[in-house]
Amino acid sequence: MGQHTNVVAILRSDAAGQALNAACSEINGTEVNAHVGRLLDVQRDVDLLKGADVLILDVDPHSEEEMTHLRKVLQHEFPGTPIVVTAPDASLQDVRQFMHLGVVDFVPQPITQADLKSALEQVDRTRKSTDASSERHGHIISFLKAGGGVGASTLAVQSACLLASRKRKDKSRVCLIDLDLQFGTDALYLDLENRVGVADLLEAPERIDGELLQSVMGHHASGLELLAAPRDVVALESLHATDLERCLKLIRGEYDTIFLDLPPAWTPWSYAAVRNSDLVILVVQLTVAGVRQARRQIETLLTHGLADVPLKVALNRFEKGWGKSVDVKDAEKALGRKFDYFIANDYATVTDALNQGVALSAIKKNSKVEQSLQKMLDDAIKTVTGEEARPEPRLLSGFRR
Repeated sequence: MGQHTNVVAILRSDAAGQALNAACSEINGTEVNAHVGRLLDVQRDVDLLKGADVLILDVDPHSEEEMTHLRKVLQHEFPGTPIVVTAPDASLQDVRQFMHLGVVDFVPQPITQADLKSALEQVDRTRKSTDASSERHGHIISFLKAGGGVGASTLAVQSACLLASRKRKDKSRVCLIDLDLQFGTDALYLDLENRVGVADLLEAPERIDGELLQSVMGHHASGLELLAAPRDVVALESLHATDLERCLKLIRGEYDTIFLDLPPAWTPWSYAAVRNSDLVILVVQLTVAGVRQARRQIETLLTHGLADVPLKVALNRFEKGWGKSVDVKDAEKALGRKFDYFIANDYATVTDALNQGVALSAIKKNSKVEQSLQKMLDDAIKTVTGEEARPEPRLLSGFRR
């Protein structure tokens, strides 16, 4: 590697520690500090890992307890530190499981200089690709579904189009990333061919750079750029958390505002997407099932340590006079918080816009649904730019299961 690298390792045997020391001794600029013990020992002395440029952790893939703690280290304790995993007896499926959790690389045991050098080179490539555009820092707004069919993708598409149209004069760049790998519809809603997009990045994540990124973007008449979901259904585990985070950091350097259309399923990389967001907009409809699902999503965010990510709740397809079966106040009481945005119901205008792949204003200027989107967007931009103070995280109460 081209710079001094402080490697801290937790290894389960003296033999593994000696092999690591021997392998590092011939790699210029690398200093290793190995500790013998189990990964769970870190819970009692987390200071062992502080100050590391790279962590090497010896993990038993068959121990549910150790795998759970590995997730904790990756997602909460050291989310910005490259982590390499090693194990004496790991199958290909075990290695895939490690990679899906978000580790940078896997090194088999006994540890050899060649394997270690390859892993450290991968760490170096990860750093370079994510630091390439560090001067610019775009804001990420993520749309999270409270359930299927709530219209989150529609709000993501139309909000992104609206902002892109507004920002064309000052040459600010806006993009939308469709991360619903299996059922993404953003390209369809924008009438764009999704021959390129996220699928191209999945094929060679280690080659992601600004040039590749621009080559896979679709371009809409509003000025919006789209990274489309794959045309074919792909496995959710095809995307790794580390690859997504590297991609998002690069995209932050290329665009001023990034909208993410998240899938309804939770994965290690979708947690990473939320963790990297400046604002999450949870989209819900006024039904008993919709409010219940929204409550579950909020509790999931809290459970996984994401309470510090600003969260707003958008009530979609809202009409005054609703409430015969579900009242807004009752819904807010069940949800444990108030709705932040009320998006007007205008089925005809929205449907025509989606069918034609255009912005709402192209169908009907200054419609009620467009006005409500404008209000939501103005507030969202204030939140991500720091003009609005971040809300204090809070636990919910008063909900009956």
